Amino acid sequence: MRNFPVPYSNELIYSTIARAGVYQGIVSPKQLLDEVYGNRKVVATLGLPSHLGVIARHLHQTGRYAVQQLIYEHTLFPLYAPFVGKERRDEAIRLMEYQAQGAVHLMLGVAASRVKSDNRFRYCPDCVALQLNRYGEAFWQRDWYLPALPYCPKHGALVFFDRAVDDHRHQFWALGHTELLSDYPKDSLSQLTALAAYIAPLLEGEPQN
Repeated sequence: MRNFPVPYSNELIYSTIARAGVYQGIVSPKQLLDEVYGNRKVVATLGLPSHLGVIARHLHQTGRYAVQQLIYEHTLFPLYAPFVGKERRDEAIRLMEYQAQGAVHLMLGVAASRVKSDNRFRYCPDCVALQLNRYGEAFWQRDWYLPALPYCPKHGALVFFDRAVDDHRHQFWALGHTELLSDYPKDSLSQLTALAAYIAPLLEGEPQN
């Protein structure tokens, strides 16, 4: 795909792909998969995506965004990496570069975890206001998707949409360009907001040897 967008700081790569569809005026989910991956069977995965080697090639002209950088800066992988051994961590990275088909979630213990996450889209209104002021558009931010913590680490309670990430396996939904019905945010609980702020720095973790 020509003119593939560069990820914003702390943006999920899922969001970058969704923005690519908006920029190109693509409304068909399968057409977007064709343009980005050349493969209509790719599943739109928000937190631990695969086929990142393809995305890295789209961004090659920037001189940045090798696969490992995409994984550590634009997915939720850093939340889980410190809690698995090197061999399993390296294998997960390899799977995310190519075609994982859900194996990464098993390898990192996500599927078996007792900590279950709400799979609905969500956003922080205060963060979105900052995004619009700085970039002129909104995007899905990584630290809105901390497992089982529906709180922005900076601003508190998140707004949830009725639609879940996996409602359409092949659809990449862009924030601000979809007809998503949202729930009003609940009052923030300072303790949970503080917990989110405590966990969020894991997302800044660097590759481990």
